Amino acid sequence: MSSWLNKSQKIVAFIMVLIVVFTAGVFTGRYVQKRDHIALALGDGEQVIETQDDLLITNGDVGTVSDDSVSDNTVPLPQVSDNQAIVSENTEVDTGSGQSVSGNESGAVKPVLIQGYQDTTEKLTLAQRAAIRSSYEETTAINQQDQAVIAASTLDFSNMKIAFLGDSITAGVNGSTPYPYLVKELLGVEEVYNLGQGGSTIATIDGSAAMTERCNDIPTDADIIIVMGGTNDNFYQPSWKFGFMTWETKGEGTFCGELQLLMKKFKWSYPNAKVLFLTPPSNSKIDELREKDKSLQDQSVYAEAINYIGAEQGIEVIDLYNMNFLNSHDATVLSTWMNDEVHPNSYGNKILAEKVAAEIIKRYQMP
Repeated sequence: MSSWLNKSQKIVAFIMVLIVVFTAGVFTGRYVQKRDHIALALGDGEQVIETQDDLLITNGDVGTVSDDSVSDNTVPLPQVSDNQAIVSENTEVDTGSGQSVSGNESGAVKPVLIQGYQDTTEKLTLAQRAAIRSSYEETTAINQQDQAVIAASTLDFSNMKIAFLGDSITAGVNGSTPYPYLVKELLGVEEVYNLGQGGSTIATIDGSAAMTERCNDIPTDADIIIVMGGTNDNFYQPSWKFGFMTWETKGEGTFCGELQLLMKKFKWSYPNAKVLFLTPPSNSKIDELREKDKSLQDQSVYAEAINYIGAEQGIEVIDLYNMNFLNSHDATVLSTWMNDEVHPNSYGNKILAEKVAAEIIKRYQMP
């Protein structure tokens, strides 16, 4: 009897253990199933946090496991202001010009001229600058400034066109890439028209292809016009063909008379274009020619006329001559940046292009 009771007790105890284990397994399985179901719904990378009150907090949404109701321990939802998008950075505003004004605008916004731009560079003569430092040193310093202006520019010239009118310096010689095409690369302009022609003069000289006539070939859609001439006038014109710089009537067929006419033509025919004249850099070739022909004048007289008549006509002048820029009288300039006494080599054309590009940038701004 005692032996049978012992067996019965063991059986009952074993059954109770099974019941306890089964019950625990059921509850554990339901919990794991519930947790896995929530984790699956959330997806990878989202976090499930268990609290002492069995709250499941998922990215700011709060609920209870038992009845899915919001309890007293709810974590506040994020405010709308914390997550709002900055609409202004992506909004396109119709300005009536077909261009958008926004942080993500599409299409290039055309730069506009700075009204009343003034060149604050100290105005010194060539002799004054040469007394301070050599042309090589001066050109190097100017070029460093020009490169800084170009590097800092955020202007977009991609829908603008530039026309260049000049002589062989503009046309390019001895295989050097002409500086107008380097300006195109530096500014990223849409189009460059290079009307440089070897031997060309400003005033009419027999067979010289005068710029007063060739200026009519500049396309009417040019936004910017760059003119550099006077070198060949200086080489071939005797002093009595120079004209009268300060007279109202400067002389028909003279350098001063036709320079005045050329500037007026730009004002009449291209009123919306920005026109910049360049005085040619000082060259040592004129010294040789003047030794042979005493009727030729010093190059400074031509630079002075371009500056004077430009101011009179309201045309801006970039005075490369008096800047002591690429002056071939300097032996180091001649050996480093020149093909000969007059024409820049590939390195000189790069420096000249950077000077022109920087001067253009300084006169424009974004609308």
